[in-house]
Amino acid sequence: MKGLSIVIILFSFIACNNHGAFALQILSPKEGQVVYQGDRLTVIVQPAPGEDWKEVLIEGVPMNYNLITNEYKAEVEIPRDESIGIISFSVAGYDRNGKELLLKRTLFVKLPPNVVLQGIMAGSKVVSGSTLVLLEKLPAGSSATDIETYEKSELSVHGQYSDGVNRILTSSASGTTYASSDEKVVTVDKEGKVVAQGIGKAKITVRNGNFSANVDVLVKPYKK
Repeated sequence: MKGLSIVIILFSFIACNNHGAFALQILSPKEGQVVYQGDRLTVIVQPAPGEDWKEVLIEGVPMNYNLITNEYKAEVEIPRDESIGIISFSVAGYDRNGKELLLKRTLFVKLPPNVVLQGIMAGSKVVSGSTLVLLEKLPAGSSATDIETYEKSELSVHGQYSDGVNRILTSSASGTTYASSDEKVVTVDKEGKVVAQGIGKAKITVRNGNFSANVDVLVKPYKK
């Protein structure tokens, strides 16, 4: 249940097979519903009256069918370290002829209201735990591949929370901001992507809420 892209939601979907039309609809949770990290949800999918489905799965796992209520159900849990923001899940139904029907739904994940940020850690995404980013400034006319390899890097930011969980806060959607102490040496965009601009040293300040962390950047001349 880790999909992070915005998708077009099908509240119900109708297709045709050799015997006519068939349909499924997701009754719960609702499209765009707000959920919290650690929540347990009951996903309910209902076929049209009288329809006979061979199998209905959520993210590849079979759902349980209740003949009395004519509903497929599954319990899912939002991970405590799930990224804040939009996530999606899919439900696939298969009729007796093997025809597939795919439904998707999005949810909006929030931090539990009783959990607070207590500090942040920032460093190189390439070298785990390192607070020093090493880059090399290439000569003019270098290939795009070399520029990507030697002149660019990405930062990783984690938050320490009151429930003992470390959560990823690299995205600007998490409220994290970045600033370079010297943009003639290195620049950083709003998502923590670092680009060498010139030879020298600089410091990137990362902030989220009342907390900040620093990452040192060293840009050296390129050596073959």
